[in-house]
Amino acid sequence: MAGKTHLDCKMLDVGVGARPKGDVNVFDLHGEEHDQRESVTRLKAENPVLADIAHLPFKDESFNLAFSDHAIVHAQNPFSMLREMCRVAKRKVIIRCPHRKGSAANMANHLSFFDEEWFKKAADVLGFRGTQFITAYDYPIKLKIASPNRQRMSLRWRALNRLERSRLMEKALSPYEIEAWITKTHRAADTANVRFVVVYNIPTAFKNSFSSSIYVAPKNVTAYHNASNEPLPKFYNTTVRQYLHENAWFAFCHQDFILNEDIAERLEGKDVETIYGPIGGRPAAKSLSGMITQRDETTIGSQLKEDTPVQTLDEMCLIAHSEVFRQGLAFDEKFRFHFYGADFCMQAYTQGFDVLAMPLKCKHQSRTIHGDVNSPEYLSSLALLREKWKRFLPIRTTTKLVLEE
Repeated sequence: MAGKTHLDCKMLDVGVGARPKGDVNVFDLHGEEHDQRESVTRLKAENPVLADIAHLPFKDESFNLAFSDHAIVHAQNPFSMLREMCRVAKRKVIIRCPHRKGSAANMANHLSFFDEEWFKKAADVLGFRGTQFITAYDYPIKLKIASPNRQRMSLRWRALNRLERSRLMEKALSPYEIEAWITKTHRAADTANVRFVVVYNIPTAFKNSFSSSIYVAPKNVTAYHNASNEPLPKFYNTTVRQYLHENAWFAFCHQDFILNEDIAERLEGKDVETIYGPIGGRPAAKSLSGMITQRDETTIGSQLKEDTPVQTLDEMCLIAHSEVFRQGLAFDEKFRFHFYGADFCMQAYTQGFDVLAMPLKCKHQSRTIHGDVNSPEYLSSLALLREKWKRFLPIRTTTKLVLEE
């Protein structure tokens, strides 16, 4: 693994396809390519390894996350592959694959079929906590199945594909793709101490909104008046460094966010290696997960009964324990005011931390959750997010579904 130290190798991609995603990328020795070594060279994967995916050549817990995208359907022994991924992963295993009820499961070269029950039973046998959910549904025209590769490059096909994706929520017919999380660790917080971090540019908004909550004690708030229009992540990272020694939760909140309950009670006993927030989304969900009351008393999102897996959380309130920052997570200061939360969640996801929307009574004192989606700042941050995470697209944020250009 030239060019990377062990500590840099956070994510392993097992059974690499067209878009290698890992710090180390394993190509299946028994895969379909006639010349796997030539494939490795052609794809220019980072730290490529040619190996049997049922016998990975790594020590136990060598990576924070072991990830695989649609490779398990080709495995001769899928449970052995999953067990090996759990062995080499320190925190978590993520498997994406076609759902057995979807059209993608009917490929001639697929050896096995999967659904939520298969992964649930596999996690139980392995002795770890399993979570399964749908990440995509069949498109009405099923372009993925019907179109040869050369046709997919045409402008007409790409336009139709974008149209279908935009209608994904309304036209979902049956599960197309499933994602399974196998979580190896759960470290319950032994304290519910919360430090609120708020950056404001309008003092009256901060006073009349965030500070108006009876559930926020001033002694627990670190507030910055952003008079010089600095990036919000800069203030967040500064505060984290200052209080990193504390065993506490950080709640990064906007000036117009209002808590209507004691957040400490919600966080009692929660996993310190999980990122939480009141509202978020993932590509296949029909609405945002979690409910927020807006300034006009209308609500957005869907009411939660329990913590729910999401791809990203909204920036109005992000909650993370000091433990994840001690393990290297940080805000990317290249994002100034938009999409820094989505980027933070994607960082957490690729390092093996769960990202969950949690039930929380709160209010957002703005007219909309979206903000100015046509501003240069918004558009430049969107372009930055799309480029940084292009191998993981599509990404659902609370403002839009980010697709490939």
